[in-house]
Amino acid sequence: SIPEDVDKLQRRWFWELLQNASDYNDEVEVIVELGHDKIVFRHNGRPFRPLDAENLIAPDSGKDDAESRSMDLIGQFGTGFISTHVLASRITVNGILKSEEVEDLYSSFQFDLDRSGFTDKQRLKKAISSSSLQLSDNTKEVQFVEGEFNTAFTYHIEEALPGIGRGQAVQPGLEYVFDMLPYTLAFMPKVKKVTILNHDTSYVSY
Repeated sequence: SIPEDVDKLQRRWFWELLQNASDYNDEVEVIVELGHDKIVFRHNGRPFRPLDAENLIAPDSGKDDAESRSMDLIGQFGTGFISTHVLASRITVNGILKSEEVEDLYSSFQFDLDRSGFTDKQRLKKAISSSSLQLSDNTKEVQFVEGEFNTAFTYHIEEALPGIGRGQAVQPGLEYVFDMLPYTLAFMPKVKKVTILNHDTSYVSY
């Protein structure tokens, strides 16, 4: 239960996202945008495999995937990603899918992850089905350009999980980021740069 662990998880959301970005890329840059009603975490890493997108919707569906095991990935959109819902009950995911059947075929996608009904099993199942339908219906063939910030996780912070205050996890998480990020960059060579853009919010003063 995320609300019961909010004191711990409010300092964890950024690191879960950064770890996944690092796990799946040889080099990656990150941009975090702070807005009044949303936080957007972007990175310029490689495209998603279909399995990656599926694991976001139904975590652990690919935990026995041989390729993932061979890559020795730590996070890779497993249950740890769910903890980032401490920021918001609804997350909009945008990215690029790389076809596994056709070489050099890429498609953009977008879907919402809605965990607002996490205490209601049937409501949660409907939300997962809705996300799957969005993934299959909202794809469009695109040209993939390496280095562009195509992957984005948008947290709609006005839509908090039941039991968590609006924006409650933002400030503590950012304070921990500012304390620890210099050390993190020193010991995570894959992460080349992290930019934090504050769109005139009260979360930080600069």
